[in-house]
Amino acid sequence: MELRLMVYTCSIWLGNIKYDAFSEPFVPQVFEDGGIQWTSWHSSPTGFTHPWILESKTAPVGFTRPHSMSGDPEGSTDLLEFNPDGVLTSNGANKFVGCQTEEQLKKNNRTYQIWWQGAGPVPGVECTSIVVLYKMVDFDWIG
Repeated sequence: MELRLMVYTCSIWLGNIKYDAFSEPFVPQVFEDGGIQWTSWHSSPTGFTHPWILESKTAPVGFTRPHSMSGDPEGSTDLLEFNPDGVLTSNGANKFVGCQTEEQLKKNNRTYQIWWQGAGPVPGVECTSIVVLYKMVDFDWIG
């Protein structure tokens, strides 16, 4: 299975999603403080966004609107950052899992959407155990 993270439909994916023409590699810009932003090929050279989650919910990782720190319209969002060990976290915690909906399971295509599991399992969604997402040394992309 492909281990490089990809962005598709404003979320982060792992696996065979790379074969979809609209997917693109998740190659974030990493700042000295560990914070990250990402720019889509479709909005280059401007249009940077930030990946985010809601710490108290179980849901896919999302992206802010371009040029904005705003994510979920329902409330405040928690931005993601790399800790000193190079692990992607939110406020120092790692609750990332790879998930498949019933529709994805039927396709049997070994494609997983990266979710934040802040409130336990979701009915109809099958998830892996915690996934550790590392920043690659001397590279900007993660996997």
